[in-house]
Amino acid sequence: MDTSRSVTSNGIRSLSLAFLSFVLSSFLFVLPASASSECGQPSTSGEQPMASDAFAVLNAAAGARSCMMCVCDVDSSGTVSATDALSVLKKAVGYDMILHCPACAVCGDGVVGEDEQCDDAEANSDLIPDACRSDCTVPSCGDGVTDSGEACDDGDSDPGDACLPSCEQASCGDGNVHVGVEECDDANVSDQDSCLTDCRSAACGDGFLFVGFEECDDGVSNSDQHADACRTDCRLPACGDGVRDQGEECEPPGSASCTADCKTPSGIGLPVGFQDSLVIGGLSNPTSFRFASDGRIFIAEKRGVVKVFDGIDDPSPDIFADLRTQVHNYWDRGLLALELHPDFPAEPYIFVLYTYDAPIGGQAPTWGEAGVDSDDCPSPPGATADGCVVSGRLSRIEAFGNSMIGPERVMIENWCQQYPSHSIGDLRIGDDGALYVSGGDGSSFSFIDYGQRGFPWLNPCNDAPVGIGELQEPPHAEGGSMRSQDLRTPGDPTGYAGTLLRVNPDDTEAGLGEALADNPLYGGGAYEDDRIVAYGLRNPFRFAVREGRDEIWIGDVGWTTWEEINRFVSPTELPVANFGWPCYEGAYRQPAYDSVDLTVCEELYAQEEAVVAPFYSYHHGEDVDSGDLCGTGGSAISGIEFYAGSAFPGEYDGSLLFSDASRDCIWAMLPGLDGEPNPETVHALATRAPNPISLEVGPQGGLYYADVWGGAIRKIEYFAGNSPPQAEIWSDVDSGAAPLTVSFDASGSTDADPGDLLTYSWDLDGDGSFDDSTQVSPIYEYLAPGAYVVGLRVSDAAGADDEAQVVINAGNVPPLATIDVDGAAWSVGDTIEFNGMADDGQDGELPASAFSWEVLLHHCPLGCHVHLIQELDGVTGASVVAPDHEYPSLLELRLTVTDSGGLSDVTSKLLLPRTAIVAVDTVPSGLSVAVGSEGLEAPAEVTVIAGSSNTVSAPVVQEFGGQTYEFVSWSDGGDASHEVVAPASGVALTAIYAAVQ
Repeated sequence: MDTSRSVTSNGIRSLSLAFLSFVLSSFLFVLPASASSECGQPSTSGEQPMASDAFAVLNAAAGARSCMMCVCDVDSSGTVSATDALSVLKKAVGYDMILHCPACAVCGDGVVGEDEQCDDAEANSDLIPDACRSDCTVPSCGDGVTDSGEACDDGDSDPGDACLPSCEQASCGDGNVHVGVEECDDANVSDQDSCLTDCRSAACGDGFLFVGFEECDDGVSNSDQHADACRTDCRLPACGDGVRDQGEECEPPGSASCTADCKTPSGIGLPVGFQDSLVIGGLSNPTSFRFASDGRIFIAEKRGVVKVFDGIDDPSPDIFADLRTQVHNYWDRGLLALELHPDFPAEPYIFVLYTYDAPIGGQAPTWGEAGVDSDDCPSPPGATADGCVVSGRLSRIEAFGNSMIGPERVMIENWCQQYPSHSIGDLRIGDDGALYVSGGDGSSFSFIDYGQRGFPWLNPCNDAPVGIGELQEPPHAEGGSMRSQDLRTPGDPTGYAGTLLRVNPDDTEAGLGEALADNPLYGGGAYEDDRIVAYGLRNPFRFAVREGRDEIWIGDVGWTTWEEINRFVSPTELPVANFGWPCYEGAYRQPAYDSVDLTVCEELYAQEEAVVAPFYSYHHGEDVDSGDLCGTGGSAISGIEFYAGSAFPGEYDGSLLFSDASRDCIWAMLPGLDGEPNPETVHALATRAPNPISLEVGPQGGLYYADVWGGAIRKIEYFAGNSPPQAEIWSDVDSGAAPLTVSFDASGSTDADPGDLLTYSWDLDGDGSFDDSTQVSPIYEYLAPGAYVVGLRVSDAAGADDEAQVVINAGNVPPLATIDVDGAAWSVGDTIEFNGMADDGQDGELPASAFSWEVLLHHCPLGCHVHLIQELDGVTGASVVAPDHEYPSLLELRLTVTDSGGLSDVTSKLLLPRTAIVAVDTVPSGLSVAVGSEGLEAPAEVTVIAGSSNTVSAPVVQEFGGQTYEFVSWSDGGDASHEVVAPASGVALTAIYAAVQ
């Protein structure tokens, strides 16, 4: 319903009887027979006001076109009867009117006239453009008119939201686009920008802020070229924030002013003298890499492929190993770590750690397909519902030149993993010659997981105290995240979830992959625990070995609050270090797991100094280094390394470097006077460093990191004297019909040394010689069709130079890709169907092999981090089951279409979730409860994704106001801790307590 329509109608109907009497007595005029006037138009032949003038006044009062109230029958004397005038007034005040002249068909009379195809009898069609329509045949859902059976109708024929029988009026924030009022509406009523009237769709780069997904948006749509065009890690656009905002073309962080005379944003932020450069590109999600002493570089790709480069400048790698059939590459699973034997290549062995596509003891592939890049998890069991159970595998493979020879030799196959994150972790050879191995807990990231789910059987990891197929229940449950405390629960086989292992890397008498004799638990009562040297970890994704010491420094990815760096001083001495997960997160009790009153945690809480506190931790809602421009919110510590090179300034010697792939930053913790890393010295080494998922100090002392989503290995190096320039090419077009004229610009090239004059040499014709121009901004015409590799060499006065390239395609234009999705909003468990289409001017209809998809989940508590759910190649369409994840999250479908000439177009669709409210209270009110990962004081409300599973927990006993209370029941009859699936309408629950006398 349009509110302006209601106001007009109500205003007319409020005319008083006195006013009606005045109108009736004042407008009974005589119309001369000779007078000629259009309906509603005043006559010019008489001095008196005409009846038609009266109708015009009434029409104006009613807010409608004057012709609507035309009364056509007059008597022979030309007099308009009082009856006719009264009928007009009745029409004006909203009463029924008897039409005296059917030939006078008008918009709003409820009758389909000669020039109307449908007419809804609303008189104020000037205010509501769709009230009288000439482009329909019958009233229908989606015509913009509220008809019988429709409570509101937004004029959009999309069946997903065209007719809404469950609402009372169309409103801003209802998630539906209403014609003439809103062009896009993100269904969030709490934000001033939630209803937008000047955009076509909610999109990154539209210049508008969308709650939960973008914290600021500068309106630059080319976010693939400029990573900062859409940002989720800032609070307000500001001059000097390093992001090009409206009115700014570039501004370095910390600058006093904003310039508007450059063409590119500032890129990766580094201290003076440091530079970041691309070393190796064209990779598929690199996760781990190592430098061999002979100059080769071995790189693990998440899909299960190991590549080897003969050196940094090698343009053509060899496929060293293809383990795709064994590897389950799905969500955060995959081939995540590799390590070289300490005597490589004399001992030609490489160790790999990956998610094995089968349960422990099973045969791969269980969920995926042999030899494919990306695997699946069908529903049921569903990736985030009951989980596709897999395991972790550590293997040794032998090198013969640049190829793997013979089969892999499996060293360990353990780590039961039910859910698609917190998989296996890292591999490192210690100074002691031991091989260290880490693995995550394999549990749910969405709800409190103590092993209560499973399909087709419960307790699929066979955790104590019940058997496989039996239900895990508090307080004695030991499954799910509780597997990280498995070492403290004898009586069942000890698993390796959430542990650090120390094993033999050699094929000696001790046994390849077996525990070393000086391990602290070696030779005890249980064989399974001999390898464990630390436990109580959630996702020890990366760790570092401190050179010259028996120290392991572990980066442990947290749940919703804390990221940890854990220092493990002596892996050969008792007691074995317990870092506390899931009973603790950071240095504090984890409130959600604390609320469940699990015996394992309660016993741990009762022991003093039983848990090793983090050496350093940072809160998800706070800066690591104040003002570091790295943002807050989404956090995942993803790399850790000690700097032992000599190429950085002296203060970095012995510093602890760590990265966060969610915040896109690398920090340095410098050593203090005692030589130990000092948390007070933490500062940002690199900001806006793309997706740094692994850190490694190279042979020449540079810091290398893997850009997992950008498919690259990058290098940070320091120049004490002259810094070389960094070349950058901009072109106005990169493809088009031949002949093709292209304008180039090198003015975005930079040099860190103040006052350095740069010179430019161009290879415009692609012949490999930089002899075509020395201008900053040359123009070149490509007459013949072809792909031309244009090169730029930028030199400074000291003779240092840098090169950049861009490919210009003359005679070819890229295809145009589009995505069609069945439905825009989703709930957990919905099957989302999607299809892609592409037009190509040269190739015509493109085959399915030209299509490549990525299904991404963005989790955005404050800033966003990304989970790559699945890749799909060679299909024009598919479907995905909407996962369960903490709100706010959204899905993205990203389609890349590539034509026969190698040109691509990338497009994406953002799919927002439906939300629901979980409201909790207690009796008496004010007690503590937990919903999901949050500890709350009742009453409280939590926004979740509709259809999501949420653990609600009430402590069995708690103190409040000097009184002890004991849990009695939840209002839904559930146990003190139980799961609730949130319906779209929301759910309200009350935990009832009784005072203990």
